[in-house]
Amino acid sequence: MQKNGLQNGQVGESVVRQQYLLEIGGEALREVAGKKSSSTSKPRGPKRPIARDTGGVETIAVAQLLRDELTQIKARLVGVESLLSAILEKVIQGNVVKEYYTTQDVARILSKRPYTVREWCRLGRVRGEKSHSGRGVDEEWRISHEELMRIQNEGLLPVAKCSGVERPRRLK
Repeated sequence: MQKNGLQNGQVGESVVRQQYLLEIGGEALREVAGKKSSSTSKPRGPKRPIARDTGGVETIAVAQLLRDELTQIKARLVGVESLLSAILEKVIQGNVVKEYYTTQDVARILSKRPYTVREWCRLGRVRGEKSHSGRGVDEEWRISHEELMRIQNEGLLPVAKCSGVERPRRLK
């Protein structure tokens, strides 16, 4: 049975190789940085014999390999973080498609105040319907999903002439 392109025996060898590279890499990084491991630290396990060149070429190569691996891991983490932030944004915005939206919902989606959306409905700039809200005798504006999409794509309608509202008069 294969797992990520490796057979079972190769998976174990890969893990051992990674642990070996991490041990060598830690020592290589200490050597490159000029730090020696202190004698007061506790040994973490049996030491493996490490083949070294006299010039330290192997330790530098291992340090470069580790740096490359860490760079790849960091790039993948950045991608995961961006995906998570996009998901969180969608959850916070509540991008659930509804049949009808309240003025508060439309205001939140369009980044406006609920009063502004109610005024648009009253002036006929948005096609809204009045429905009973369950809070007294007043009815509440409801805006369909199609109308919300129209507002986002095309903008507001001109002020309806039948709304009984006059445009403000300008001084000359």
